[in-house]
Amino acid sequence: MILEAISAFGLPSRTAIRTLKEHPTLVKQLSHYQVATEKIFAFNVVIEPITSAHLRAAQLLSGAYGLLTNDSLTAAVMQTLALTDLASNDADLFAVPGLSTWQPQP
Repeated sequence: MILEAISAFGLPSRTAIRTLKEHPTLVKQLSHYQVATEKIFAFNVVIEPITSAHLRAAQLLSGAYGLLTNDSLTAAVMQTLALTDLASNDADLFAVPGLSTWQPQP
């Protein structure tokens, strides 16, 4: 969605998320991301449910490493599933021991 918005509206990548949050009418104009997200199911991806145990673990991770909710929840689910490798452009998760975060290179 963010990449589509950057391309469609010429938004700077640094401010794209903020701009979309401030202008929901722009979000309503996006549609290509829907095609991309539909393709996820073709990869036989397993979607894990979030449990109360994940939320509790996320709270601990947030307090320990200063992570925001989505980041701490991602780390908590990964720990529960014994996953160690994460592809993300979010450097905040570097703080979590045991996770190897792989960032896309330009």
